Amino acid sequence: MSCASLANSTGSNIIYPRQRQHTTAESAPLSAYEKIMKIVIIGAGLGGLAAALRFAMLSHEVVVLEKHPALSPRGGSLSTRPGASRILVGWGLEADMDRIANRTEGIIMRDLATGATTSVPAAAGIAKGHGSQQAPHWGTTRQELIQLFHDKAVEYGAVIRFGCAVSAVHDEAGGDGVWVMLMDGTHISADLILAADGMRSRTRAAILADQLGAGQMEPAVSAVTGYGFALAAPKLQDPGIAGLLENVSSNVWMGGIDHAFAVSRYSEKGGFVAVLCHTIDDRNTEQDSLWDDKGDLEYVRHAFQGSCSAITRALELADSCDRWRLAELPSLPRWTSLGGSVVLLGDSAHAMHPSAGQGFSQIVEDIEVLAQLVSRSPVSIGAGSSFTPCNVLSITKAWQDIRKPRVEKIQEYSRWSTAQIAQRVSGSSASKYAPGQLENTKAMDEEFRNASFLPWTFDYDVEKEIDDYLSQKVHEHEQKS
Repeated sequence: MSCASLANSTGSNIIYPRQRQHTTAESAPLSAYEKIMKIVIIGAGLGGLAAALRFAMLSHEVVVLEKHPALSPRGGSLSTRPGASRILVGWGLEADMDRIANRTEGIIMRDLATGATTSVPAAAGIAKGHGSQQAPHWGTTRQELIQLFHDKAVEYGAVIRFGCAVSAVHDEAGGDGVWVMLMDGTHISADLILAADGMRSRTRAAILADQLGAGQMEPAVSAVTGYGFALAAPKLQDPGIAGLLENVSSNVWMGGIDHAFAVSRYSEKGGFVAVLCHTIDDRNTEQDSLWDDKGDLEYVRHAFQGSCSAITRALELADSCDRWRLAELPSLPRWTSLGGSVVLLGDSAHAMHPSAGQGFSQIVEDIEVLAQLVSRSPVSIGAGSSFTPCNVLSITKAWQDIRKPRVEKIQEYSRWSTAQIAQRVSGSSASKYAPGQLENTKAMDEEFRNASFLPWTFDYDVEKEIDDYLSQKVHEHEQKS
């Protein structure tokens, strides 16, 4: 039987609900019969290192290939929503996260012109968790998370190789194995390849070339540009920025200033405040990359004239800023190679606008669903002799079926959230920042403003989602038998 037909059948490769559970590193010792996968991860960014940690925890052989010579985190503050924080607690990382992150209550809205608080978090307390424990909202930075995941992944045995650029990937559909090739011609074999090489993923272009042209996979860049900087001691003692230090939640500043808004977060534990000032215009058409360190502070200061004293003083104290074009990927036809052994992970599959604060959380959910499906497979529980491409295809097809509808809905919600902000501060039409992707705004307004939607984004139960999907597949198989 071919691999393709196995992906749609329920013979020896079926994954049954709740045969085996791995929720923490301690709960996943190797049995005498368990077979280890060799997993190659392309990219040592946030998604790649989080995946390396999780699969190394589960005793798989993990190799991470990073083209840069060292860790190179880019970007500022990150939110970890309750669905993802519950997963990280299950990985045994609660104490580590509390060491580097602040527990927040969601988003506080502030008037950009006056600094006054206009609304407090509506999301606080929504996600109660499964049982009585409430899952935290964590606020931290990309740099701190990347360092944590790197150190923990190495501790659990993952091998991270820097200065290793990947030139090609190959899966079993071609008939001669699953492997990656480095620029120097070295081949590294694998059972599973996770491509966490970001929004500009070269792997994506390679594995989807049968369905899409290069231009159809490129990020859609909006007219919103973020200019980021951070202030630390002794500048934190400046009384002019006291308004930025009132709480550790995300503060969104808008209103009273056209074509501009800002987001700030004070890290009490880190001893700094991060500020991201956004402008809505077409000024950065010359910017080739989505991120660089060439932000024009004088331009930003001019754009934010008339803002409250906390924002204007912070801009006066800043020495430099980076700039970040808000962008997202279009919906892709699939997130895996034809043979199923190469998987697009995180931003390489579903990069989204940051306005809903869900990008990192969806990566964590992706990883945990895939890890649990691998752990529940017949091979992992001793029913087979080794991981085969056919078995891997069954796993990755189930993973895509479970994850793709949810993530694409949250991607749509993130796009809509950006539109709401941009329309409020500039009056621009939707096509200004999401061309061709916000046609049905009335229906989106009704769906995303519904009281049940926000809890749905936060309260994600990985085991239940997998059980429901697999139970349905078992039922379908029994109906055909």
